[in-house]
This record gives sequence, C-alpha cells and structure tokens, in this order.
Amino acid sequence: MERCQEVTFGLSVVRTDKWLNWYLQDHSNFRQSKDSIQVQKRFFVEPLVKWFDEDFKDSLHSFLLEQGLFAPKESRLAELKKLAEQSIWQDVQECFVRIKARWNGPDVPIYILPVDPDIAEPTKKAGLSFPFAVILFIGTHLTKAEIEALFIHEYHHTVRLSHTNRTEDNITFLESMYMEGLAECAVLEMVGSSQLAHWTSLYKDTWKPKWVEKWIVPNLDLIGRSKHRKYLYGQHRLTIPPMLGYYFGYQLARTSCMLRPDRDIADWLAFTGDECEKWLKEVIKSMTAVE
Repeated sequence: MERCQEVTFGLSVVRTDKWLNWYLQDHSNFRQSKDSIQVQKRFFVEPLVKWFDEDFKDSLHSFLLEQGLFAPKESRLAELKKLAEQSIWQDVQECFVRIKARWNGPDVPIYILPVDPDIAEPTKKAGLSFPFAVILFIGTHLTKAEIEALFIHEYHHTVRLSHTNRTEDNITFLESMYMEGLAECAVLEMVGSSQLAHWTSLYKDTWKPKWVEKWIVPNLDLIGRSKHRKYLYGQHRLTIPPMLGYYFGYQLARTSCMLRPDRDIADWLAFTGDECEKWLKEVIKSMTAVE
C-alpha cells in the first residue's frame, strides 16, 4: 500500500494512525530539526493540502501548528507511539455513525492528528471544522468522553454549515456566536455537563449586562469571521472580556432551547435564514430585559 493513501473505516474516519506509524518509522532517519519538519509535512500536511485553496497551501503547516498540531520533537516520540496504539480511531468512527444518522449530517472525512501538549487550551485538545472536513487534535491524556465531546462540537459545526451555507467571509457575528453555543448544547445533551467547554460557565457569577449593549448588540450583523475574533475571544487592549462571544453564544443557545422545548438539537441545526435571525434577536431582547 502506498504511504499516505487515504484509508478509512468504511465511512469517514481517515486512518491517520497509519500516518502516525509511518512517521515514527521514518523519523529515526531524520535527526536534524529541519529534516524533522519536512517529515512532519510529508505525513501530516501534504495529505490535507487538497482540501484548501491554492494560496493557502504554503501556510497550511504553520496554520496547523498554531491550531494544535504537535511540534516535531524527538521528545514526543514515545507519546506518539502510545497514541497510535489506542482505539481512538474506531471510537470516533462509531460516534460518527451514530451522530450522522441522528442529525442527518454530511459524510465528510475526519482527520485525527496528535495534539501539542503545550497547547494553551485548558483541556489540551482542539479541533477545526469545515464544510468539507473535520480535524481533531487529541492526545493519550484524553478520556473517551472528552474525545466524544470534541467530535460532537466540531461535527456539529460542519452540519450547521451545510444548512446555512455560510463561509468565513459571509457569516454574521450573531451566527458565529450561536453556532458555538449550539454546538455546546449538543455536547450537554449527548455527553453531559461534565464535558462542557470551560467558557460556558466562565462568567456565571460575574456577568455584566452592559457587555451585551457595548460589544454584542451593536455587532450582531457584522459580517466576516475575522472581524468577529475580538468579540468572540476577547481583547485585552479594548477591555473586551476573554471568550465573551463564546460565553454569550452558549447562553443564547441555551435560552433559545428552553423557550422551545419541543425542538431538539437536530431541529435547531436546520433552523436558519431570516426566521432564525429574527428569533435569535428576539431571544436576546428577552435576555437583556431580565438582566
């Protein structure tokens, strides 16, 4: 079998455990840092290039490293070997089959890649969602439930994008927040509160209603994900609280679900367009009225 050929478990989980084993086999021949980087690109980046625009291909490696891909250091080899021996790929495949049927979601490739243990994310895991693929960055420290929660969150985004047809360039700030919050509502429903992201309760006892009027409401119709970052993630220079948009997005999604208990996550996933936007803005008004 040719190396880096895309093998799956019959549906969507790509056998990146094979990539990992091939990387480990070849790594012993490349001791210098420069060569190690080239080997990592060969096994973990080049197979993904086909999914991205031509002008992004050269920066894909650095982008993946920024998002959570492990640094190609010899000190990581033992951890990588241990990861390759686990049943994570089969576990995610089983989770995918179950959730895809429940949400009537698209059949997209799912790539499981080793996470950098020094990643800033508190849970030491990360993911990327696209309309065409899901990438999970994970390690041996994660439990089955933690991996399932990560997959549910990321695949939820992919399903949501298939309904909204939104892109990085035309998504609104309202949809950006809501998409993040609704994904965590799916985690709550399917895995439980113990697996919710830390930002869902970040301001449970310190929330300030003025934040909504100052940073959220004026920007609901702001278009372009790059313009949302400071409101989603916070910005110290502008005194925007960390993870503000993520936190409020979860509160918005939870409130929306509670107001319509007759709808389940699959229903909310398919609820889009002007009707959805109007509903969410009304929910925000009801939330601020009681704060």
